[in-house]
Amino acid sequence: MSKQKILALFIVGYLLEITTAAEPIQILNSHIAVTSKGVPFRNLTADEVIDGRVNDKGDATYCGCCAALERPAWVQLTLDMTYLVEKILVLGRTDGAFVQFDNITLLLGRQDQSLQNEKFTFKNHLYAETVLAPPRGVYAVGVSGSVSSTTYMTICEIRIYRQADCVDGTYSANCSKECHCLSGSCESVTGICMNAVCQDGWRGFACNETCNPGTFGVNCSSICHCYDNETCHRINGTCPLNQCAAGWTHDNCSVACDPDMFGKNCSSRCHCLLGASCDQSSGHCPGNLCAPGWTRSNCSVACDHGIFGNNCSYPCHCLYGERCDHVSGHCPIDQCAPGWTLRNCSAECGRGMFGINCSSQCNCLPGVSCDHISGHCSDDQCAPGWSNSNCSVACDQGLFGLNCSSECHCLHGANCNHVSGNCSDELCEPGWTNSNCSVACNPGTFGANCSYICHCFNNEICHHIDGTCPVNQCAAGWTHDNCSVACDEGLFGLNCSSECHCLHGSNCNHVSGNCSDELCEPGWTNSNCSVACNPSTFGANCSYICHCYNNEICHHIDGTCPVNQCAAGWTNDNCSVACDKGLFGLNCSSECHCLHGTNCNHVSGKCSGEKCEPGWTYSNCSVACTPGFYGQRCSTDCHCDKCHPVNGSCVGALQCHDGFRMENGFCTPFSPECHTDKHYNALLAVSSVLGVVVAAVIVLSVLIIRWKHCQFVGETRANRTSSCHKMYDDLAPISTNPNFYDYLQMS
Repeated sequence: MSKQKILALFIVGYLLEITTAAEPIQILNSHIAVTSKGVPFRNLTADEVIDGRVNDKGDATYCGCCAALERPAWVQLTLDMTYLVEKILVLGRTDGAFVQFDNITLLLGRQDQSLQNEKFTFKNHLYAETVLAPPRGVYAVGVSGSVSSTTYMTICEIRIYRQADCVDGTYSANCSKECHCLSGSCESVTGICMNAVCQDGWRGFACNETCNPGTFGVNCSSICHCYDNETCHRINGTCPLNQCAAGWTHDNCSVACDPDMFGKNCSSRCHCLLGASCDQSSGHCPGNLCAPGWTRSNCSVACDHGIFGNNCSYPCHCLYGERCDHVSGHCPIDQCAPGWTLRNCSAECGRGMFGINCSSQCNCLPGVSCDHISGHCSDDQCAPGWSNSNCSVACDQGLFGLNCSSECHCLHGANCNHVSGNCSDELCEPGWTNSNCSVACNPGTFGANCSYICHCFNNEICHHIDGTCPVNQCAAGWTHDNCSVACDEGLFGLNCSSECHCLHGSNCNHVSGNCSDELCEPGWTNSNCSVACNPSTFGANCSYICHCYNNEICHHIDGTCPVNQCAAGWTNDNCSVACDKGLFGLNCSSECHCLHGTNCNHVSGKCSGEKCEPGWTYSNCSVACTPGFYGQRCSTDCHCDKCHPVNGSCVGALQCHDGFRMENGFCTPFSPECHTDKHYNALLAVSSVLGVVVAAVIVLSVLIIRWKHCQFVGETRANRTSSCHKMYDDLAPISTNPNFYDYLQMS
């Protein structure tokens, strides 16, 4: 072993020795919170264990410096953070000999674990002590006392001592671990750096882990860029043999190439279109677009001989085949081959010119191009207005333009210009337009100056001169030979065959039929009032609903129904009026029978409260009670074969059902044990019949007397009829009472 290594081990050992030899530091009571369980003796509460006072002056009962809690009890001291604790000292009372520490237990815990039992290193009747070697991370200290011969667990003070502060760069128990913080110390328990930044080449919470391969520097946050993916130095990032990966440079290969450079050692220049930056590693340009004069995948190769410019796609045109500049295309001494011009000889001679420097004029007349090199006219084409083999003769009168193939269309046969075709008086004959009257009117127009509009069916094109339509069919709203006349008032549409239906006979649009005030006469609808109301509607705006029998369709104008038959619940000439109150159904011929005279639905007859008056039933209260039942909902049994449907009195029935007997015209229950003699029952039946006969005679007599009285009393006919009817109704229930005679005698 070398002397240097021996010296280094000696220094480390010495530092560890002086570190572990340092005295522990008491944790201030202000960093401790106290909780407890157990009833205190008088005012000797658990808070006294960290009040900083001990029992050294007389009776502990009166010093106010101790805590006394009735067993079983415990006291817990919670620290403000986790400390590396070396020693815990529990002080008791000193004013006598006590067994105060019998059955007490020490408990220690961290934030991430529950309290665990810990043995006292030393304990007597005055104090108890535990020394933790090596120091241990502690967040909570507890002392518990179980039941013993002493009633109270007495503790005057609990002192907790932590490990002395480590020198910078160390942490943990006895400062045995290293941390590599960029500046300042690390946390004594976990080693976390206070400034959260590690020294170059280190990482982790305690900055005690070296960088992963491929990273270096502060918190290992920098990436290595070494040639062939070699690993760089974890601290400074230098690469083996100082060789950087393509696209990187600098001492530690951490700086990318300048925007216009790429490759190994950034030694190659980019050649991208419009000076764009290339890929610093490969040299590839955005969109693979090279600057003019360069090619290949990374634009690093100049164009071949004879071509230049973007994508090396332009041929050189230099005199005598000289080589041009691969970027600009410029020729030596700026001399172009015949037929070419501009500084890089990339443009053909302008129209009408040819030869070296484009200095010779074509012998072709204007409008016809010649070969830019030889000057030959293409296909012997002359400029408009000219003809003959050398294009020297103007067109004949009445003709103009290319090859003299266009006819003049001037008003009254006036002459036109042989080149342009323009008329001398600038007036075209009907059906023609444009400055030289060579263009027929646009589709949809005709006549002089093309000022007339076509009105042909289905937007067909009319004749551009006279405006006639194909098969003489006009568009909707138009008529006449050339469809130029609008429909007469009151008509519209195709062939003017549709009639207007506007309110009060107002006029409609001759094309669409739309009314000027947008109001249709009754029975018609749609935007042009041409459509009769939908089935089941009629009248103004088709806003009225038909109410015809069997859903028949009503007349769309006045709403009348076939054979004038309305649907149930409706009446009037056009069935538009609901039945009067108290009536319903077909022809409003059915009466309502609702409780207390409430109204029923005019169509179905259903009562609003769904309750019938007594004596009626069914969903619309239209059916009288079946024989043998009466009253509300016909739910009451009258106990005879036929009874009055309202009050239940037996009508025309002389005998009640078994178990019932006749009393005052009603069948009431009776006990058969009271009258079991068959002779008695026969006698009772005979007497009942006789009673009915007598009662009928008496009622008939009374009716005759009152009827005659009604004939002479000075009442209206209606009053008399009402009174007589009421008289009959009042007596009707009584007329079947077999005891009615006795009733009259008594009254």
